[in-house]
Amino acid sequence: MKILVTSLPDIRRIPVQRPHHLLLHLTETHDVSVRCVQSNRDLPRQDPFIEDLVQRLDFRYLTGKQKNPAIQELAWAFRKSLSRELHEGAYDVHLNLNSLLAGSRVASLLSAEGIPTILDIGDDLPATFAENAPVPSWISGLITPVSTRMLQRSIRSVAALTYITEVLAEKYHFPARISTRIPNGVDCTLFCPSAATRFRENRGMDPEEYVFGTMGHLNRWVDLETPLLALRSLVREGRIVRMLVVGGGEYLPWYRKMAGDLGIADRVTFTGPVSYAKGPALIQAMDLCLLCRKPTPASQASLPMKVFEFMACGKPVLATPLAGVRETFGDHVAYAGTPGEVASSLSHFMDHRDAAMTAGAANRAFVEKDYTWEKICTRFDRVLEGVASHATAR
Repeated sequence: MKILVTSLPDIRRIPVQRPHHLLLHLTETHDVSVRCVQSNRDLPRQDPFIEDLVQRLDFRYLTGKQKNPAIQELAWAFRKSLSRELHEGAYDVHLNLNSLLAGSRVASLLSAEGIPTILDIGDDLPATFAENAPVPSWISGLITPVSTRMLQRSIRSVAALTYITEVLAEKYHFPARISTRIPNGVDCTLFCPSAATRFRENRGMDPEEYVFGTMGHLNRWVDLETPLLALRSLVREGRIVRMLVVGGGEYLPWYRKMAGDLGIADRVTFTGPVSYAKGPALIQAMDLCLLCRKPTPASQASLPMKVFEFMACGKPVLATPLAGVRETFGDHVAYAGTPGEVASSLSHFMDHRDAAMTAGAANRAFVEKDYTWEKICTRFDRVLEGVASHATAR
C-alpha cells in the first residue's frame, strides 16, 4: 500500500519514540511518505537509528522554516495546491500521528476521495498543549477546551483510532466501534539482560555501590528533583549509593547544578546524550531503574517506552505513580511519588537484592510475552488491513 503520514512530532529530531517503530515496521512492506512539522525547539541531534529510518521514507517537512508548529500546519494544510498534491499522490491510507490541524485537514480531503485515515494517539494532546504552549497567561485557559474540540473533530473524520491507554479512551470518550488500544512496546533483541558492560568499571565506581538510574531526554516533564533529594537523604544515612542519569536535553545543566547545590555531585553520574543503540549497555549498569515524570494531567495518560526498555533488560523498576503506567504494569512496577517514598523504596531494594533480581527477571518475561514491537505492530497491521479492505469494498 501507499501510505501518507502526517505528523506533529518532528520525526527527524525527537528521540526515538513510538512513531519511529511504527514507521519502521510500515516501511518493510509499504511505500511510506511522511509530512511533518519542523521543530523550533532545541532537540537532540539525529540518532543513527532515525537516520536509517528516514532513508527508507519519502520524508519532507511541511515548510522550510522553523516557525510555530501551528503556523506550519495551517500554512501547509490550506495551500491551494494541497488537494491536487494529495490526488496525485494516489495514496491508499492516511496515518495521522497527533496532528490535529494538518492531519485533520488531510483526513477530510482524502475522505472525500474514499481514502481512509487512521488516527494514532500516543499522548494526551489537549493536556500536553496546555502544559507546553508558549502563550500569554490570559489565553492559556482556552487551550484545553479548544484543543479538545479539535481532537473530537479529528476523530469524526477517521475510519479507525488507535491509542495507548484506557485512561485516554475514558477521558475523551473514544468511540468503541472504531477504537483499538495499541500500547507502546520494546525491541527485546536490542534491550535484553547482559553482563557485558564495563561502564561502572570504566568510570571507577565502587563495586559495592548500589546504582539506581534513569534514561531519557531531560525536558520539562522529567522530574529528577525528587530522586536527587532521596539520594541526599540516603547519603546522609551513610548508604553506599549512586545515581546514574543517561541522556541529554535542555534541563541537563539545571540538574547538574542541582546535584552540586545539594552536595551530592560526587554521587551522581551524568552521561550526557547517548545514541539509542547504546542505551541497553547503560541500563545494565543500573541495579534499579527509575521512571521520573512529573505527575501532570498529560503524564497521567502516558505510557513511556522507557519502562518497557528497563523491564526488557531484566531490571526492577520504581516509577512515579501515573494512571497509565499502573493500568499497564500493575504490581510489576513499584511506585513512589515523594522524596521520602523514593528513599524508602530504594532502601528496601538495596536490602532485598535477591528479590529485586527475581522481579527483574519477571519483568523481562512480562514484556517479552505481549509487548515486543513485533507483536504491537501486528496489532496495528490488523487495523490497517481492516480500514484498507473496507475502503476497497466501498
